[in-house]
Amino acid sequence: MKKSFWKNIFRTIRESIGRYVALCLIVMLGVIFYVGLKITTVDMIDTANDFYADTNFYDYLLVSNVGFDRDAVNNIKNDNLNYIEGAVYQDLISKDHNEKESVIRFHSITQNVNRLVVVKGRLPENNNECVVDARYYNESAIGTAISISDNNSEDNLKKIKNREFTVVGLVDSPIYLSYQRGTTNVGNGQISSFAYVDFDAFDLNYYMTLFVDIDDEEFIYSDIYDDTIDKYIDEYKAFAEQSANEYSDKIKQLYQLTGQDVSKLPEVNAQVLLRKDNLGYRTFKDNADIVKSIAYIFPFFFVLVAALVCITTMSRMIEEERTQIGVFKALGYSYGNIFSKYIIYSLSASLIGAVSGFYLGGYIFPSVIWKAYMLMYTFTDHLNIINDFRLLLASLIVSVAVLVGSTVITCNSCIKEVPASLIRPKAPPAGKRVLLENIKFIWNRFKFDTKISIRNCFRYKKRFFMMLIGIAGCTSLVIIGFGIKDSISNICDLQYGEIEKYDYLIACDSERTFSDTFMLEKELNKYTSEYVKISRINSNVIADDGKKTFSLVVYEDFNRLDKFVNFSDNNIKISEAEEGKILISRNFAESLKKEKGDIITIEFDNLSRHDYVIGGIYDNYVNNYIYMSDKTYLEGSKQECDYNCYYALCAGDNVYENSSDISNIDKVVSVSVTRSTRDYFNEMVKSLNGIVYLVIACAAILAFVVLYNLNNINIMEREREIATIKVLGFFKNEANMYVFRENIILTVFGIICGMPLGFVMHRLIMDKIKVDMICFDVHIEPLSYVYSSLITIMFSIIVDFVMRRKIADINMSESLKAIE
Repeated sequence: MKKSFWKNIFRTIRESIGRYVALCLIVMLGVIFYVGLKITTVDMIDTANDFYADTNFYDYLLVSNVGFDRDAVNNIKNDNLNYIEGAVYQDLISKDHNEKESVIRFHSITQNVNRLVVVKGRLPENNNECVVDARYYNESAIGTAISISDNNSEDNLKKIKNREFTVVGLVDSPIYLSYQRGTTNVGNGQISSFAYVDFDAFDLNYYMTLFVDIDDEEFIYSDIYDDTIDKYIDEYKAFAEQSANEYSDKIKQLYQLTGQDVSKLPEVNAQVLLRKDNLGYRTFKDNADIVKSIAYIFPFFFVLVAALVCITTMSRMIEEERTQIGVFKALGYSYGNIFSKYIIYSLSASLIGAVSGFYLGGYIFPSVIWKAYMLMYTFTDHLNIINDFRLLLASLIVSVAVLVGSTVITCNSCIKEVPASLIRPKAPPAGKRVLLENIKFIWNRFKFDTKISIRNCFRYKKRFFMMLIGIAGCTSLVIIGFGIKDSISNICDLQYGEIEKYDYLIACDSERTFSDTFMLEKELNKYTSEYVKISRINSNVIADDGKKTFSLVVYEDFNRLDKFVNFSDNNIKISEAEEGKILISRNFAESLKKEKGDIITIEFDNLSRHDYVIGGIYDNYVNNYIYMSDKTYLEGSKQECDYNCYYALCAGDNVYENSSDISNIDKVVSVSVTRSTRDYFNEMVKSLNGIVYLVIACAAILAFVVLYNLNNINIMEREREIATIKVLGFFKNEANMYVFRENIILTVFGIICGMPLGFVMHRLIMDKIKVDMICFDVHIEPLSYVYSSLITIMFSIIVDFVMRRKIADINMSESLKAIE
């Protein structure tokens, strides 16, 4: 008996292979989505953790405005100390072998902390050699020279011995994990790339920074790591202050010996910065959390749709096999034996779907998303693929609970009937009048077959709601995917077309006389239609979770800025902030969790701090900005504003040609073309499209499987009814439309219900997605609703064509099997 029973199970699977495969696919898709999104963040952070461990990234960064004595590293004795190394850096306007000028941050090489990863070539062996940014330069740069431009200030030129360095290698640095290289007060305010040279290449006898690596093996971004860092931070802060004061005392003694005025020396300000203050370290976590944020909502919704279809499928299967269950009961099979057939069927489908989904989701999603993120992060091509078997266990529990649970519940209600009742086929539900029949002037215009289809839609209520929920769910998932794309795709055009309307950001030499400025502006008139002078300064806001870098823009006349920057709040123009108050970009205010009227603390480049009231918040999508008047700046920083930049509009259409001419003007250090910046950020934003297309593809596949399964159930449920209409003389297309007309009606209803659901879910997901320095334009284009509807309709049509064969195979003799 056992042998024949197992044969019966395998025969059932073979005879319903389409339904069985569909069940496996639905479970697999749900698990792929759940595991893929959950594990991607883990894989990304584990990969970064290995990189930081291999390069020995610092735990504490000690800085001061006066520097540290080189003997300071020998004076610290902490039990938890692993390494401490001093370093210096300098931002310098430099030229490559093509005479192209850019701002490069030159660092001194450290041996034990922040170790460099050589991508090509080798490390410097003397003071005349350097290694450069592997992201900015390619292999052809090795062997060429980088020269220091004469456009640098005298003070900056004094800090470095050589005026030319030979490139001997390309490197990655843990300090620069992302594409962002930071801002500066040199040149155009943006650092293009970095370079590393030996410490002796600098003409300095002190350290600007001290890198500290403590003896810890905690995982990055973890609470344990944060607790460990907090435990020792006071010790290193005290050491930084002591070392800075000792060096300041030495400088004072030197000033006194040489007869210089000691009062001109700045007040000592020493600080301890943490990893989370590093831009690359912080933004990597933010970007990894985007996927994590989606994983909180999307998989749940995806699995819910799959679960509903699975429940419907198993319930229908048991209903179809009522006769067999009755025969088994009559032959003396126990409840356990009868249950086991259907449990094995659903259990095997859930196991196959969950296990295959676990491995596919754990590889496909992380790999695709990582490849997309490589536009922003290039420190490694290899992604650590982690098999978190806790996710497999969770997937198995959910899939087994859904499939086996629905099987047990349905089977239990069925098995309670007596064998004689089970052996007889179950009568179909009685036909009922629908509400539309009461509206005579509409109902009477329908043809007979249309009336039958409308009645049948509401006659099978369970199928009606399952189709409605399934199609609505799939449509909403596709809408969410398109909505994410809409929200991120046009932010650069909005930023650099409607908000920042200037064509050039022109940076000038800070060491220029009134006459130099007059001649510079006279030359600018040849190539620009209008310009306004500003000051762009790299500054920080002191936030609860560390320092946040932003671009501080100081202006002389707010009214003149109107042609260059659009200050508006939800398309409503805003006025200048009152004296002592500031205007802040919306994305920056949201990241700080601040609103109009709140107070923020700004740290200026001289390390002085001042509290400001937010006088207004304006719409902005890319980068973090704060605007203030020159008087407000003077009040907080205690230093006069140096108007080191110009916003300018191009005279004519030759944007790039004019920029070349402008860069040759005396005292012009660099020219940034807004169009180039827009193109660069567009490439960066495209990195998120990989996630979007993956979401749309998975949602579309789910839509196909759901429609196939529900249509398959519908036809199998009504074989006798379809056979009857074929006997009555319905043509082939008429018989097909008898069924498919209902599918069309339910698909339309499902799409209509899916649109508002997709809108709400899209808002919830976008609210979870936060990226540092980028604010999304949260909306869904009307065409996205159209595309989502068309995708659902397309799959519905494909399924209908596939199901035509199934209808054609129905034997007309089925109609003779009357229900007693």
